[in-house]
Amino acid sequence: MSFLQAYYTSCEIGLRGSKGFQINAASDTINPSVLQQIERLGLYVPPISAPSRPTAEEIERFPISLLYQRLSDGCALLAQAKYLGADYSGRFGNYFTHTLVALDPVRDIKGKGLLPVELWRSETWETSESSAKSLPPLDEPRAGGVINLEAVEEFLRENNRLPHLPRFLTAVEDALGTGRRIVIVDDDETITLWIAAASYSLPSHLALRLTFNTYVKNPYQSEFLIVGTTSDSDFKFAPHEIEHQYSVFDFQGERFTPMVHVSGFAAQIAAAYRDNNAEGVAGFSGFAEQVAADVPLEELDTAFACHALVSGFATPGTDTARIIKWCAGHLAHFKAEQIRTLLSDRMSKVGFSREVVEAYTDLFLAAGNEETHAEVRELIERPYLEWLIRDVSVSAATEVILAALSQLQLSTELDSELQPLRLLWMKQVRQTEEPRRLCVLLQLGDKLGFLNEPDEMLRHLGKTIVAPALSNVPVRQIVAGLIHRVGMRDIVYGIGEYLAIQVSQPNAFTGAAQWLSQPELFNTLVTYATEQKNLALYFRLMAAQASLSSAGPDARLQAFQQCLAAAQRFGLTLSAENISNAFVAVWQQCMPTLAEAAWLLDQMQALRVLDPGITRSLVPLLVVTDEGLSDPKQKELKDRLSSKEIFETLGDKSLTVVACHFASGLLEGRDAVVAIEDALVFLKQRGVGLDEQAKTTIYRLLARRLINVKDEDAHYHLLIRTYGSQRAGPFLGWYGQEIAASLARHTSGKAREVARLFRIWIATERTQGGEIANYLLIDVLPKALHSWRARDLEAVEKGLMESHNAHLRWIKWRTMFQEPGGLVRIKQWFGLR
Repeated sequence: MSFLQAYYTSCEIGLRGSKGFQINAASDTINPSVLQQIERLGLYVPPISAPSRPTAEEIERFPISLLYQRLSDGCALLAQAKYLGADYSGRFGNYFTHTLVALDPVRDIKGKGLLPVELWRSETWETSESSAKSLPPLDEPRAGGVINLEAVEEFLRENNRLPHLPRFLTAVEDALGTGRRIVIVDDDETITLWIAAASYSLPSHLALRLTFNTYVKNPYQSEFLIVGTTSDSDFKFAPHEIEHQYSVFDFQGERFTPMVHVSGFAAQIAAAYRDNNAEGVAGFSGFAEQVAADVPLEELDTAFACHALVSGFATPGTDTARIIKWCAGHLAHFKAEQIRTLLSDRMSKVGFSREVVEAYTDLFLAAGNEETHAEVRELIERPYLEWLIRDVSVSAATEVILAALSQLQLSTELDSELQPLRLLWMKQVRQTEEPRRLCVLLQLGDKLGFLNEPDEMLRHLGKTIVAPALSNVPVRQIVAGLIHRVGMRDIVYGIGEYLAIQVSQPNAFTGAAQWLSQPELFNTLVTYATEQKNLALYFRLMAAQASLSSAGPDARLQAFQQCLAAAQRFGLTLSAENISNAFVAVWQQCMPTLAEAAWLLDQMQALRVLDPGITRSLVPLLVVTDEGLSDPKQKELKDRLSSKEIFETLGDKSLTVVACHFASGLLEGRDAVVAIEDALVFLKQRGVGLDEQAKTTIYRLLARRLINVKDEDAHYHLLIRTYGSQRAGPFLGWYGQEIAASLARHTSGKAREVARLFRIWIATERTQGGEIANYLLIDVLPKALHSWRARDLEAVEKGLMESHNAHLRWIKWRTMFQEPGGLVRIKQWFGLR
């Protein structure tokens, strides 16, 4: 559509119907409210320094006002206001404003490939009034030919202007974003070129928002984002105005608004001009139009960096991640050659930070959208996946890779692209030594579908890489979590091969107990052992699971049964060797309980196979205490082990079972003398084969029974014999303890008991038992009587009246015992030091 026109000047003929400043002529369809805006915005006041009655030559030096403004109804005004001198009446101060109205700026200005600033000194502008009040629309305004890219580039390189460009463009961005206006002080053409520098830098939709006026006398009354003025204008240049209210660029007075921060976009534009890339700057608008037509201000720096990169006149530096991420958001509008230039070999050079990996992942995901061109998709998808496997998986932090995997989505169309990458992935798994990275690689392989098919190489990875790393909790969690994948089954079978090699090393399976607690992993390994008919591995697997701290007797018994059942499934006989191996596997870390022992004996009897190793391992369960075999299950086990059928399998362990019989007899009411005699005979004949626990138990029980033998002759004879039996040295200590305990239990008759023991010990001394008597009289008796009163000791003396020798010895013992240092004298008396 054409531009509507209006002339404003001081004239005799106009729309107002009277003489003076008015709309001289206008297109018929211009809205009256727009005409009011034209009158207001097209006002021209000459500079104070200008002559009041200028000559024609002087008039040409008056500043020209080229303005561009957007109205609230969406239309735009382009106008030139030029000073004319005298009006029809001869009065000076007349000017002529020619205005073009674009009802649709995008269509009428941008659509014609025109920037408003390019109308500077255009032949389109009229300066003479019309005789008719109606003006026809103007089809297309013509650029003045003064403002172009070459002129701007040359302008910026002159008079040290280029260093000002970054601050000026930053101010332009600020004006577009916040409305803070820019005041430029210079000649009108220089001001126009500054406006042109901004207009050529911006995408077209932002350039159409950049309103300006190349000359105003009073910037305060101006609504334009950029205004030009003269040094003698009404602007006061107060410090607070320069620093806070306006962005001032006074090139004549060298007054500038201080600017701490320069935007990234402004810095890049300045760098492009500095590097002779003005064409690249001019091409940004077309790039933005193609890729992101409405790119917001805050994305200008990234958008321009992307443009510079795909255009080949700049490198992204540290902004790669930001550029790629921005590109991903607009990928549907990119051309294949642009993406080819953008990526080039850059993936291998940008590092592997979270930002970089995330950006390339976004680009990959964007490539999968339906709107993305097929040629663009081909340039992104396969290279990204190869980069992810070859570089990222081994170099990036594991949390970065996991973050990428959580986003990653693959279409079925990519299957053909993925298969050639399978070997590359396996190579990376094979070379990893870090359990955490192994976890990530397994997850990556699953994401890419590499675990969805069987593969012998996966079995090799399971054997050489995954199995040794299973002590790491995350690794076994990943394996268990992916166990249902077909390929993971091969990996677990590889783990089975690894364990089969370790089958002769129980510790290897002890450490594996925790990860074998994963049901799916355990069951798959059991299936592998079954398929291979590897009974030893099967036993180890069952044992490892049964050895868990949470496993109880039921779990162990069940594992043992499963071992026996497996042997039969494998076509093997339930020989004593196989049963023994199963037993050792399940109970290698602990003793069977009494209940388990009974069950095991039942099983062996039912199978008619009695394994000596199993029966011997049950003997230590027989622990005789001072109360004897108090647990009924212990008594049952003792009786069963004593049966002829089982007893013959015990070997040396049979002595312990017999010892338990003797110990039981010592406590179960048999005649004390006979029981002790039998025990002493047994100890003499077979004591060498007894374990220390059984031997200690018998001697302690002998001491307990002996103090109850009332016959003094039998007592001291048995005392001497017991003490003299092999390795019975500690016996006197236990005997002394029993004496003290017995005296403490007596509530009456204690004196008679002491008298009886004193006579026995004196008799022992007479029959070559001096060492025994010395110990009992010097060590045991003083300890037993240390708290007795005198009358209690006198009672003992009365009990010894019938034995003259014993009586005299008691008096002498008591005298020395009660005197200071008596214990020393007693020892001297007995010839002891």
